[in-house]
Amino acid sequence: MATELKDLLRIAPGLDRAVEAEYDGLVIRMQGGFDGESAAAVTVLAENYLSELGDMLGFGSVSAWATSGESSCIYVAHGARSFVAVMGPANRSPGRVLERLASSWN
Repeated sequence: MATELKDLLRIAPGLDRAVEAEYDGLVIRMQGGFDGESAAAVTVLAENYLSELGDMLGFGSVSAWATSGESSCIYVAHGARSFVAVMGPANRSPGRVLERLASSWN
């Protein structure tokens, strides 16, 4: 059984949006009031650049990543056929949130 998006939003306080999409950007499902299709498209674009960077540096494939700004953060974890991105306010321990997401996804 697939992990419910609402359960992923509980891994850290304040997470309020989530989208699951295929690697071509096709949205499978979303939770929260936002434009999930745009979020998925931007995530796929960023993923392409991060994959190239990982290859150049010899890190191999990217399995999870996060980025944050002054007030918000996005956390992305990969599964066999899709990825999930969860979003919310920036916090003091994004690495811990990312670890929880990666271990909870699929």
